[in-house]
Amino acid sequence: MDLTASTAKVNWPRFASDRWPLNMAVACAFVGAALFTLVVMLGPHPVTESLDWVLHGQPNLHFLREAIKSGEFPWWNPHVGLGRPYASDLQSAVYYPLTYLYLLGETMGLSLFLGLHSMLLILGMHLLCRQLGSRGVFGLLGGLVLLVSMGFGGRLLPGHTFYFAGLSYLPMLLWAMVRLRLRPTVGWTGLLSLLLTLQFLTGHPQVFWCSTLGLGLFLVGLLVRPAQVVFWRRIPRILAGFVAALLLAGGVSAIAWLPFLDLIAEGNRQASTLEFASYGCFEPMFVFGMVTEPPVDFVINWEQNLRLGFAWTVPGLVGLCFLRNTAIRALLLMGVAALWFSFGEASWLFRLCFDYLPGASSFRMPSRINALPVLALVTAGAVFLGRSGTWAAFPKAGMAVVGFMVVGLLRGYPYEGSVVKLGLFGPMSAMLLAAGSVYLWKRRGAWSASVGTGAAAVWLSLQCVELAVAHAHFGRSYSNAVGIPTREKAAISERFRATLATAANGVPPRIMVLADMVPPNWGMRDGWAHIDSYTALFLKRPWNYLHAGFGVAPPTIRNASLSPEIYERSPFSLPNLSLDLGLDVAAGRLARAAAPVPRLWITFEPRLVSRPEEALAAVTNRLDLPREGVVETALPIPPSPLGDGSGSAEILRFRHSEIEVKCRLSHPGLLVLNEAWFPGWHTVVAGHRIESQPVNYWMRGFALPAGEHTLKLQFRPRRMVEAVALSIGSLGVGWFLIFRGGRFWRRPEALVQ
Repeated sequence: MDLTASTAKVNWPRFASDRWPLNMAVACAFVGAALFTLVVMLGPHPVTESLDWVLHGQPNLHFLREAIKSGEFPWWNPHVGLGRPYASDLQSAVYYPLTYLYLLGETMGLSLFLGLHSMLLILGMHLLCRQLGSRGVFGLLGGLVLLVSMGFGGRLLPGHTFYFAGLSYLPMLLWAMVRLRLRPTVGWTGLLSLLLTLQFLTGHPQVFWCSTLGLGLFLVGLLVRPAQVVFWRRIPRILAGFVAALLLAGGVSAIAWLPFLDLIAEGNRQASTLEFASYGCFEPMFVFGMVTEPPVDFVINWEQNLRLGFAWTVPGLVGLCFLRNTAIRALLLMGVAALWFSFGEASWLFRLCFDYLPGASSFRMPSRINALPVLALVTAGAVFLGRSGTWAAFPKAGMAVVGFMVVGLLRGYPYEGSVVKLGLFGPMSAMLLAAGSVYLWKRRGAWSASVGTGAAAVWLSLQCVELAVAHAHFGRSYSNAVGIPTREKAAISERFRATLATAANGVPPRIMVLADMVPPNWGMRDGWAHIDSYTALFLKRPWNYLHAGFGVAPPTIRNASLSPEIYERSPFSLPNLSLDLGLDVAAGRLARAAAPVPRLWITFEPRLVSRPEEALAAVTNRLDLPREGVVETALPIPPSPLGDGSGSAEILRFRHSEIEVKCRLSHPGLLVLNEAWFPGWHTVVAGHRIESQPVNYWMRGFALPAGEHTLKLQFRPRRMVEAVALSIGSLGVGWFLIFRGGRFWRRPEALVQ
């Protein structure tokens, strides 16, 4: 079937006209994005009070903003987990240009950030649907529906702002892939690589991985039965363009992922297993959640929530039935394969990818890939609704979809004697109303214009009601106000800040209190340091030390924060932490340390061990610090005479990524900081660069010669020069390809069979 063919001549309303210039579409996308942003910022469940924003997003961006304002780039974060890299963590998104909108302030910066990405999503859907032959307003309407759906814009309810930013690139990526399939030129290769790069830099590599897999499946669907406009001899060029775009995107984003490799190597992520990779998988019962409440009494987690509603799911399924169309087959392949993959280890496709597809074993939450089926449904629905006239196969396809959904609802909801009590009345009524209104609207040429107008009004009203009810229901479930008394925690954190004033040299006081009392990441904004953190990767040496020192088994799956059992121990039972304040759960009170271990000292002749495990065993067996010490590699310093070593050290200035110290050593020795070690910390003595090394398993040490020294201990990610050079070179190649490819905004050819 020709996707551009019209089977009937009817008088279309103005909103369905094919004459929609790009500037009008941009204006409509701007209005829709502005309204959506207004709701999510000022509505009953604002994103600024959401769970992940309060616990992670706002403290991280506040830390970045304050560091930039003080003239320091935040390479290192000393406020969580005994210290960890900041810029090297992809989730910090410091290399994503739109992140710096936050410098304008939380409200203004976040509003612009969300508004621009919302506009990108709507405009991308318009371009994609127009490219696939949809007419008029339906691409924009599909973009709005996708934006408000729980699988995309609904991710803002729990506060996943950068995750939403990554998802917003998906429609534009599919559009660029279609253009590359039609015209495999270097220009479209460059544009596709630029979009992939920006999506990767939003800070969620799993979104990028899912998008790449979806693009590959979509391209396979487009090439299975190539249309006449794409000759067989073009297929190698198309595949080469796609591979080149991926490689170029990898080159441009090297500044982000090359330093991230060190964080992965030193992170606490366990060896990949099927159980780990399947954590958070999709389940068959969750399929009901796409259109209505599941027939069991539980709340769908935001990772499995795909609520779209009957009003758009019905035309989407009908649109996916037209398999003679190349684009529809590609969308169906992408959606079905992604849904199948999301079932985790219960799916042989997932197990196959786990064994052979790079990256599949590195992530949890396979249900996150279900953004692709939602996108396929919305796109197919917009294409179906936006075609002029009536497709001849519509009655058969519509009846098949309705019958399929009726059978699914009847089998899913248990019968309890009454249709109303069944819980089936609402879903069945919404489904029949959606199917009937779409059918009447598509058949409006056979009746009066008022019938079509009324059907369209009913259908749009149903769509608005379904999505509004979903946002209200899940907003209450996911909202920060339900489970976290933010104001009370803010008062406690402020009291910590007043009680534990930062030292004159800038050293942040270190605390150990329940995460339910004060979120660990709040130290990034309030000036103290917590031994715990709420982040994707915890450094493995502090992670292992804290769990082993308190005698607690570390969690293997939910490993973003320390085990809650640690807080049941006395905070000062592990004296080498240099704690200033701790919560004694047994006594039910906060306690301050009388004489904590200093944050800096000199050690002479530390004991050499052969393996990190031996160092961990030594330091957890109450190593006498600072007199004793354990190292894993021989020091490049001669041993001092027994008992003759003496020295002193003090911190002059403590900044995020740079610490100024003054020390005196009578003999060559080891400067030890009670801060987490990580490769990249170094100093310079007499023109010689001295790299840090792990001391006492997790601490940071520097081998120094005898004498008095005033040093700057600095952190810079390794291979940064190579990463910057590769990114700049790849970016230059990408821009050359884009401008070499000519203009992109001409009226596109429709993808025809």
